[in-house]
Amino acid sequence: NVAKGDGPTFGGGGIFNSGGDLVVMNSAITNNQSMGATGNGGGVHVKNGTAMIMTTTVSGNSSANHGGGVYNNASLELNALTIANNMATADGGGIATESATTVEIKNSIIATNMGTTADLFTSGTPYTSNGYNLIGRATAATISAETTDAIGTMAAPIDPMLSALALNNGVTATQQLMSGSPAYNTGDPTDVFMDQNGQMIFAGTRDMGAAEYQSWPSSVGSVASLSNSINVYPNPSNGTVVTLENSAYNGNDMTADVIEMATGRTVQSFTLTAAKNELSLNNLNAGLYLIRMNAGENTSTFKLTIQ
Repeated sequence: NVAKGDGPTFGGGGIFNSGGDLVVMNSAITNNQSMGATGNGGGVHVKNGTAMIMTTTVSGNSSANHGGGVYNNASLELNALTIANNMATADGGGIATESATTVEIKNSIIATNMGTTADLFTSGTPYTSNGYNLIGRATAATISAETTDAIGTMAAPIDPMLSALALNNGVTATQQLMSGSPAYNTGDPTDVFMDQNGQMIFAGTRDMGAAEYQSWPSSVGSVASLSNSINVYPNPSNGTVVTLENSAYNGNDMTADVIEMATGRTVQSFTLTAAKNELSLNNLNAGLYLIRMNAGENTSTFKLTIQ
């Protein structure tokens, strides 16, 4: 989409909010333009009201002025976003804010954007970090880092190691983490909501950004080998006992997590010390669960039905 308004209160190639409460979740805002010479916000322009954007990818947008991805002049809260590969001719390739109200950011990746001031810009109130963010390039005057943040500088930017924008077997486009990304397993461990395309947290801790990486950063062959050696029964189960057998058991301890599919919550964890293990379940409610087997850096996941 294209917005052509030539003035600081115009723009918002993808979304323009002029009042009320805007909530965007589980979405992709991509390849939109704000073309007016002084218009703002290639992807999103928040002029008035409040906006909360969550589990969303903002990528490939451009602005002829400020805010290649997002421009804010009101109230804005961001959680679990990937804002990448956007471009502003002026300031804030990722986000630009000129509001007296601070922009709050958590669990997000804002990196690889292009603009005079790169990933973040503010003309007044600094951004508030609620932790667990990766910002490619920013200054201390723009955002004060929490201990759980990774914030690069113009001289030493941080690369989140993102793949190209694609559907990635989902409904909406994402930029997935590549193996070795510093955003892997570094989100808030107490946040257990699903990612942009409804995928659960993998490996116990959420990743930064909108898309949850769904395998360990190790070879596909190793994961496949682990999967082929394990048997889980009875399945369906009555929720009291389940048996796990590992034909490739070599004497090293493994662990297993039982995860509720509806919430992504880990409900039980076990240490496996033999080739055959009987696990006592806590009378789990009927529904769908995952059993995630962990062996060092290798993992495999199995569906378990409780009747």
